[in-house]
Amino acid sequence: MGLVHRISALVLLSCLSMPAARAQGPAPMTNDEIRRLIGEFKQDDRGPFQAIRWFCPDGSVIPARDRCAQPGGIQHALHKDIVVRLQSRNRIYLGQILAGTPNEAFLDEERFFSRLKQYQLEKFLIDNDDGWILRRARYYRGAYQAEDEEAWGKQFLEWALGRPNLARSWYFTVREAARDLPHEAADNLVQRIRAVSRDISDAYPAFLDLRVKIHGQPTAADTSSVRKFRQQHSGRMPAQLAGQMDQLLKDLSQQYGADRWTRLRVAAERMPTGSSLRARIASYAPAGKPVADRVAFLAEIIQASRTAVEESSRGAHRLRLLDVSLAAEYLLFTEAAEWRARTIGESLMKVDLLSRAAHGSGLIENWEWREVEPLLNETRAKTSFTASEFESALRVAQRVAEWGIGTVTATFSEVVDLYRPFEPLAEGFLDDRMRSTVLLALGAELGTLHDEAASRSGRTNEVMGLKSASGIRGLNPGIAVGELVVEPGGSEHIDFKTDKIYVVGRAPADLKPVAGIATVSEGNIVSHVQLLARNLGIPNAVLSPALLRDLQPLAGQVVFYAVSPGGVVRIKPASAMTPAERALVEERKRS
Repeated sequence: MGLVHRISALVLLSCLSMPAARAQGPAPMTNDEIRRLIGEFKQDDRGPFQAIRWFCPDGSVIPARDRCAQPGGIQHALHKDIVVRLQSRNRIYLGQILAGTPNEAFLDEERFFSRLKQYQLEKFLIDNDDGWILRRARYYRGAYQAEDEEAWGKQFLEWALGRPNLARSWYFTVREAARDLPHEAADNLVQRIRAVSRDISDAYPAFLDLRVKIHGQPTAADTSSVRKFRQQHSGRMPAQLAGQMDQLLKDLSQQYGADRWTRLRVAAERMPTGSSLRARIASYAPAGKPVADRVAFLAEIIQASRTAVEESSRGAHRLRLLDVSLAAEYLLFTEAAEWRARTIGESLMKVDLLSRAAHGSGLIENWEWREVEPLLNETRAKTSFTASEFESALRVAQRVAEWGIGTVTATFSEVVDLYRPFEPLAEGFLDDRMRSTVLLALGAELGTLHDEAASRSGRTNEVMGLKSASGIRGLNPGIAVGELVVEPGGSEHIDFKTDKIYVVGRAPADLKPVAGIATVSEGNIVSHVQLLARNLGIPNAVLSPALLRDLQPLAGQVVFYAVSPGGVVRIKPASAMTPAERALVEERKRS
């Protein structure tokens, strides 16, 4: 989805959601009504369902104890009447059952794949809100038949990928569908790790630091850290968390274990025997190879998979290629986290490889890649950099990250906007989706390079006259005036106010509108707090623990806080503001 596609999609979808688009027929349900309905489903043993039925090939629906007159019937839950009315009046699809759904209706291409994306969003809510509307209905026997769901997912993906231009024009959308829809290779391990760690920390707050680590800076060390935590807290953790801890340790071991390359090989073995991509994967031996070599290989496989998908015309073959691409991405997520670049040249090489993977996974479009690839190649060939060359290379890398963020936002923001008024937790879907991709590793490396650029540029920060002012870097530009609040620990207990500027040791799980914020723990362009600050237009920076300590005695003062687009930070008493700064603040208030 290129820039024009991104803007057009958002504009057209906003038009589709206007009340005039539903002028005919019964009035849609209000957000308050939907919110109450969701609350009722959470407490209902059957959730959004009313009974189990047979759905027969002739179109009849009969009781579960009977049998269809013809073979080929499928058995699953029947939705409640209110759920069906919600579908027809609001085009909101709750508790979707895939088996038996017409392909065209589920794809919902005329509405930019809204029904498909609602399925993906609902999976996120189920994983992150204790089952959401299926909180009690998860145990409703027969509501879903896993084998029917998987068979339907496979045939749907092959059908959709067989359409002439869908995979070429909407590559990121269909690749994300292959990530989420059940079929023989589907297993969204990274997102499950994030969801389970969140559930554990919500139930047992002592786990919060580990959850933040797993969400923001995941590495192989997380497995031993979780295991050690469990041993240390064995007598204090609620007994009901035992199963979730087992699941988390199992998933972490699979993600980071010695046999983690097995998944890629298995995906490749499903491809035709003569496939060159299959042969390249089968012949590659990762053992003993440097991590840079492993990342380069995986980036190459992800890019080659996209090229092959766009050149192929067969849906089944395209699905096999997407499964290979996704398996390689899961591996890249792990390998990139283990790569600690030791020089600026090595760091820029890592950025180059991650950018290639971003293109291969559809985060940036082909025309965008053609624009930045020569610049990345030029950077890769250098062994030393002047200040201007380094700044130029950093701008290119920043552009790749910004394009990737734009792709995810444009792809899923419409469905998030649809659900947000009655389900605020939907806001976290964009955050989760971005941080489950190569953007997380790319953002982390960009943070390192931005620190280097700041030290090379000679641009200086000004922080209340403190000598430790060099230990801060701007992330999201903006200006604000407000009372300075300094909290060296976590921020879970803070009652955030819109007229205050917060400096905290650990970013909040959910950021409400505030005047400004700076954190020690979140310096990534796709960190949770940065994505929220970006959406809310809040100036945001990352600072060192030493600077946070130096700021503690100054808490309570009213200060002027400014972050420039280049990352320079100014914090000073509001009484010392210049006339130009006062004018900027007044202009921002009027805006």
